[in-house]
Amino acid sequence: MSKPDIFGARMGEWMLRTGLFVLSATIAALAAGSADAKLPVGDASQCELHIWPTETFSGIPYKVGIITGRASEDQIVGSMESLVGPSAQLAALRDADPVRALGLPAGTRVVEHQEVLDRKTVTKMPTRRASSTSPCYSELIVLQHFLVEDIVWGDRFGSAFMFRNFGDKPEVRGSIKGVGGYKLKVLTMPEAARPANTTELVAAALKGNFLEFAKNVHSQLTAGSAR
Repeated sequence: MSKPDIFGARMGEWMLRTGLFVLSATIAALAAGSADAKLPVGDASQCELHIWPTETFSGIPYKVGIITGRASEDQIVGSMESLVGPSAQLAALRDADPVRALGLPAGTRVVEHQEVLDRKTVTKMPTRRASSTSPCYSELIVLQHFLVEDIVWGDRFGSAFMFRNFGDKPEVRGSIKGVGGYKLKVLTMPEAARPANTTELVAAALKGNFLEFAKNVHSQLTAGSAR
């Protein structure tokens, strides 16, 4: 699996504890959002929210001096590939009620896309990623998932998202990027050692990460619509 080259703003405090200073130059790119993002305009029955999962994973093993953690980078990424795949992501987002969490018009139709977007173009294409003519169109794109192993403070599982609003336009009117973080230990465990409720733990982490991001989006959309 290809490794992402960007991390969210919340990684800053995690890097202080894990010594990942080499990633500091990339934080701003993911934390940045557009101040032009506003609530979609149109009949709620015509509104659409299109969702794409990701297969971009990264694992940062714990290593300080001669002390190492429980897993290697390949083991962490392998766990993500089996436990945090597109279907698991979409199921968690569905359970989180993304229309309500993001503050979109009630009645907005959610369209789930199983295929992942090309990582090289995911943040660069300004036009709609789906062939939709909805006059009230928006997108939720999962950019990446990452896990920072920390045997002292607890492993941190993070997800990066991008919300894009188009309204009735073919090109994006505003976008918001950000991350959500959640403590999750099972991704650094060997499969045989994982608890019976591993699937539920992963689902809760995915949902929690999104809800943290969505809270920020909701507040920004509300503020934008009030201007």
